Amino acid sequence: MMTLLIAQIAAHALGAPTGVPLDAEGLYWAELPEGVPAPPVPDDVAPLEGGTVTCELVDYLDCSNTEPIDTDEAGSRVIELLDQPYRVTSASRELGWFSYEMDCRPIPGRPHLLIAQLPDDRERYTSITLTCPDGWTWAPPYEGEEEFKPDNQEEDGVSQDVGGAVYTGREIPLTDEPFVYPLLFYPKTGRMKVTIAHYGSEEVMEDESGAAVARLWMLAIDEPLPPAPVPEDPERRIGLYVPHPWYLLGHYGCPARTAEQRERGLRAFVEYMRFCGFNLLQLHIINGSDRAGIAWYESEYFDPMPVSLVEELLPLCDEAGIEVAPILTPVLGGHPDINGTNPGEWGPQDWEGDSFQRDVDGRGFVAAFGACVPDPLRPEVQEFYADCVDEIATVCAPYDCVKQIGIRVNGKIGLCYVSRELNEGAQHSGYSEWDLREFREATGIEVPPAQEGAYEWLRERPDAWDEWLEFRCAGTRDLWLMLRDRVRSAREDLTFLVACDLPSETPATNAHWPAGHSALDLLRYHGYDPRMYTEDEGIVVQRGMMVAADRFFYKWGPPITHGDNAWALKDFHYQPVLAREYYRTAEPSQAEFYHNYWEEVPHPDNEFGPTLRTATASPRGWHYFEPAVFSLLEGNCRSLLFMGWERASIGHEPELRQWCGDFLSIPYVEPSPLDRRTRLDSRWGRAQARRYGDARVVASTDHRGGTMVIRQGAGREWEDRHISLRPFEVHVEEARR
Repeated sequence: MMTLLIAQIAAHALGAPTGVPLDAEGLYWAELPEGVPAPPVPDDVAPLEGGTVTCELVDYLDCSNTEPIDTDEAGSRVIELLDQPYRVTSASRELGWFSYEMDCRPIPGRPHLLIAQLPDDRERYTSITLTCPDGWTWAPPYEGEEEFKPDNQEEDGVSQDVGGAVYTGREIPLTDEPFVYPLLFYPKTGRMKVTIAHYGSEEVMEDESGAAVARLWMLAIDEPLPPAPVPEDPERRIGLYVPHPWYLLGHYGCPARTAEQRERGLRAFVEYMRFCGFNLLQLHIINGSDRAGIAWYESEYFDPMPVSLVEELLPLCDEAGIEVAPILTPVLGGHPDINGTNPGEWGPQDWEGDSFQRDVDGRGFVAAFGACVPDPLRPEVQEFYADCVDEIATVCAPYDCVKQIGIRVNGKIGLCYVSRELNEGAQHSGYSEWDLREFREATGIEVPPAQEGAYEWLRERPDAWDEWLEFRCAGTRDLWLMLRDRVRSAREDLTFLVACDLPSETPATNAHWPAGHSALDLLRYHGYDPRMYTEDEGIVVQRGMMVAADRFFYKWGPPITHGDNAWALKDFHYQPVLAREYYRTAEPSQAEFYHNYWEEVPHPDNEFGPTLRTATASPRGWHYFEPAVFSLLEGNCRSLLFMGWERASIGHEPELRQWCGDFLSIPYVEPSPLDRRTRLDSRWGRAQARRYGDARVVASTDHRGGTMVIRQGAGREWEDRHISLRPFEVHVEEARR
């Protein structure tokens, strides 16, 4: 036997005893039998505080020598890459995949670790999906629970499980070395189906392109996951944004039929949060997707789920010290006919036609997902949102862990003026006769009716156009502040959260911004003028940054709207003005990293409909923290959220344990430059340094990482100290703990 140390996100064969000292290098340990190789170890392995996790090898596959149990029509091939054979999907813009089954040793609420060895030799996209094979029953003691069909979007409690996607290349330097992608997951059955798939977004498709996997290791973890070594009572917050709360019940190894089962699974989730170092959770308490429909508590306004996450999850978060922000998603109305002239069944509260946004001609309805989008300025719409926020605040206020109550403002869905495709942005929405009449009465500007060219008339008169945008933005601010007051009436220390996905990725970000529309213009088109909120207390406007959208939509390319200027889907969000000025209130700032849903069709292990599967895409290793470092340095954000349709942290748990601990150790104060007796020199790579109170922070801002020299002294008396940083690592000294 030999002992395997999985250090950070890699592994190394050691001649060490089975007993593992707590100061050992790495996180996961396991014993491998003779003949089973250890995963490759990178050069940047460093000690990891906070204990280790002992694993046991359950199964191992050499993919180059093992035929898949299933594959797409094109099939897979074995190719020599980096002096080793890899099994590779087809090189195509269409989805390619192959599947294996691997043994597990499931214990409810305890995780497994799947390690995949991948090559970092070119731009690649690899998703790995974990599902329960057909015919397998739930593991003891829950045999037979697979017959239960829970009330959720999947209508399936056992077979669907978590997946992740990892990408390499482009701006991320290639190492020309193998690397490992570790997926921490919670198996439900004695075998799991592992599907490797490829989404063809490469800038250049080569003969050797595709998802490539050399070997797979399946390891069981029987012991509790140790909490990350984070400071007590930190001033900052970091965690997960969960848009689909069913996954809190469906992805942690336990059924969801009884209260005992749900508690076991939810406790596993809370343990996972603390293992990563997270102390913040945001979730859609209404519906669980990106538009409203159902409630995760007993609601007067929406059909309730049979499970109340308010009653079952919030007490566990109270106990664990995890803050929670319940969020109301956008409410949509009926479905218009094919011409968009009939809204179908009205929405809540018997809304009428002008309750919904109209096109520039004043006739057609603006739709999202085929349903009419409410006009945020209409009194009946505002009243309904206020009732919903009142209800959420009332049921959640008794729990100490709840510090914020929020709404989702999405540039494609609502509650704002929304964009559509084909160059119709939010500036083209909201032209009902009621809107125009209210504008005339408020400003005295005699804009003509929509059918007579109101939009063109306004655009030809810059002052009138600015007044029109100002009118809409002021009405939005009145709504948000009214909702803030409703929240605070339930508990005076609650903060109102506006979780923003603004502007729309298309056409605002990838068409109008490259064409010269400023970021401020695009936000104002949606009804949000950030200059109006800088002095407002009790409200946080959370900045959303898209992650991997530039890669996901690249495949489509022109003339498909999403594929135009795909580069802009990333570059837009790295404008410093967004972090410094455009999401500022009197409260501490927050940022969300929206990992684009990696939608794969036709996937053999579907989640939604007959062929659709999603996975949360992120770059390999420490490159994951690029938006977080930007948000810290440019926006000094107090709170950071990783958001994905599935678990946005999957594959990055070891790095998160260190990164979260460093971030949470930084005092929440306005940063200042280093004092004159301290300098930062870059030997290679880029970094920035700041003082945050009594903490000195050096952060890598480079995909290469770097070696920095901290020089301290005066005159001729200088002392040099070298520090090495991984890409987007944060180094903290003299921090309060």
